[in-house]
Order: sequence, then C-alpha cells, then structure tokens
Amino acid sequence: MRTPNTSATEPARSSSGPNPCAAGVEHLLTVDYPDADKVASVMDNLNTHNIASLYQAFPPEKAFALAGRLEIHHTPKHGSWRGIADSNCPA
Repeated sequence: MRTPNTSATEPARSSSGPNPCAAGVEHLLTVDYPDADKVASVMDNLNTHNIASLYQAFPPEKAFALAGRLEIHHTPKHGSWRGIADSNCPA
C-alpha cells in the first residue's frame, strides 16, 4: 500500500519493517511452505522483486538462507506473460 506522498516510481516501503516483497518472501518460505526445499515464485520486474531486496531487509545469514530456497521467474519486461504461460500449460 502506498502512502499519499509516495511517487509512483518509488517502491512502497513500510516504516515498521522490511519492504513488502522481502516480507512476503519470508512469509511464503517460513509460514506457507516451511518444509519445501525450493519454492518457485513468478514475479513482475519491479525493482524490489529480486534477491537483493532480501539482503537489504534481513541480516546476511537469513537473506542467504531464504534466497537459497527461492526460485524466481520474472514475467517478460515487454509483451504478454500470459502467452508464455499459456504455451507451457496444456489445455
């Protein structure tokens, strides 16, 4: 959620904790899938949707542990991601 004074080009930040992407990845890996060796996640190309956001939000040891279990697949920067998804999912 953006604050009213936040520019559309700036990532939304929470003043009380890590950025929303890092917090979401932590929740995904520790609460939703705590026993999974790897979790594949499809993300858009927003500048906070990458492994570096984990290192900005958490101590290096925790960020490394989370990053090792995360497999990120980015949507295309240009064009439709749906076409790619449809071609990989038989009807």
